[in-house]
Amino acid sequence: MSEIGSRISTLVPRVALCASFALFGVLSGCSWRSAPQMSILVIAVDDLGFGAMSCGEGESQTEVSGFESFCNEAVRFTHAYAPSSLGQATFASLVTGLYPLEHGVRHNGAQGLSAKLVTLPEVAHAKKMKTSLFSGGPPIWRRGGFNQGFDVFDDSVAVNLKTTYRPSNQIVDLFLSWQANEAPRGGFVSFLFMPDPHYVDQPTTNSLGEIRENSYQSQIEEVGESVSRLVKELKARKVWDSTYVFLIGLDGNAQANRMDETQGTNLFSETTRSTLMIKPGRKAREGPYTWKIDQNISLVDVGATLFDIVDEETVRPTSKFETISLMAAFEGSHTGWSETRKIVSETAWPQWRGIGGVRAALRSGPYLYLFDDNDQLFNTLTDSFETTPLPLGEPRSASLRDAFAASLRRLGYLPWKTTNPLAIEKATLAQELWRERGPIADSQERLKKLSRRFPKDPELTAWRAILALQAGRWNDLKAVAGDEHPVWKYVAAVNLGEKAERPFAPCLRALDVPTPEVRKSCNDDLARAIGEWATTKDEKRRDRAMEAALRASTSKALAEK
Repeated sequence: MSEIGSRISTLVPRVALCASFALFGVLSGCSWRSAPQMSILVIAVDDLGFGAMSCGEGESQTEVSGFESFCNEAVRFTHAYAPSSLGQATFASLVTGLYPLEHGVRHNGAQGLSAKLVTLPEVAHAKKMKTSLFSGGPPIWRRGGFNQGFDVFDDSVAVNLKTTYRPSNQIVDLFLSWQANEAPRGGFVSFLFMPDPHYVDQPTTNSLGEIRENSYQSQIEEVGESVSRLVKELKARKVWDSTYVFLIGLDGNAQANRMDETQGTNLFSETTRSTLMIKPGRKAREGPYTWKIDQNISLVDVGATLFDIVDEETVRPTSKFETISLMAAFEGSHTGWSETRKIVSETAWPQWRGIGGVRAALRSGPYLYLFDDNDQLFNTLTDSFETTPLPLGEPRSASLRDAFAASLRRLGYLPWKTTNPLAIEKATLAQELWRERGPIADSQERLKKLSRRFPKDPELTAWRAILALQAGRWNDLKAVAGDEHPVWKYVAAVNLGEKAERPFAPCLRALDVPTPEVRKSCNDDLARAIGEWATTKDEKRRDRAMEAALRASTSKALAEK
């Protein structure tokens, strides 16, 4: 018999066998296609704090559609805390299973993962799994060293005044295209970074094309709509059941500032307690996972869990912190973890901004401990909003504070010294002033009051001048210019119809004769940029000129310090 004839003769009985099995409803065991391989999909969302969605439990005022599949099919962790209030540091913990103090990425600035560290995608790649990451923009960039082990690392986001990030619907499109072409039957590890909630001023539209209001809630709804479409498509492709899907908030979101705190220095629950829901990979007949875990966990534990899913025999990076795997949570709500396990969160925002060091907080059971020069201890069972520190002289409080401080010292932390109040106030105000849709009146009034208190501060002066120039408030520009800034004084006077002596003739001539040759004769970057902005009618060139003016004013302010 020929080889082809032999293959046909062995094929026919199998077809008959499968046909007979089909009569009894068990055809799945005779599928011509191999079963989907186990996969991992991590959806990491910036500023997705706990309470952004309620899953019907009344924990948020507004229900968010799009996350129903997670509410109905995932294990929900109600007390998951980010190791850092800054997204880049937390993301590094997800791919390493280490705390920021160990992997070295402490904030959102120019820091990167060391190539010496073993990352999750590297382990997955060694197991022949397809790996990819699709970033919506800052702070998850290739330059942060996050591309280690990824077959595809897409962070192609053109950042400018009009576009500051890539929205979640585009991230979903990129991933679905990649999955269909590179891993149609599963066997992948993929990360999707969605920064949408951070950009509250960015207009969004719903599935009907209607424009939503500019708000944090509208951005959450945008993410929910994108995630809903992603889930439906994965189910249609028959890879949803076989995929571990993690929905993670990289940090919390403080909708209002606490007294004496900024979002950068804040380590209370509003900035560190995150959304975490995990839909485990399963067989369809196993049913959904709908329980919740109320014990404290760290998002670093998620990193350890990811390593175990990819290869439980791989020796993951060793942490000196109390890190665990969450695999037990997939067996039921009774995990056996210690209620008093120590969970650490930090913020290196003051270090990043050059106005202080790293601040640390520790959670153990119901207690929150802030490791400051003037340390504070809160009992969240009796003080859920963490507003009233326990008395310093109370023996139990003193004993716990000493023990928690000793633990943090052993890990390598030092008590945090309170940052200069002016620096904190300026940093908070700057976030409000340079919003995409422009500063609100209250922020500008605060700027005026602050600059009157500190009239010699060059940054405050520059901010007032730029805002006055943008809005055409020439009296404001004249007031802030005084005699120390003759260029601003002259521009204000001309626009007010007043006579004024022209200083720095080469630079100011650029306003009258806007040619490249005349502009080159001016050696003042700020004046040159203002001249370009004031004289060109091209919108893109005006945007570039304003960006240049902002950079020049900041550089000048720093140089004068």
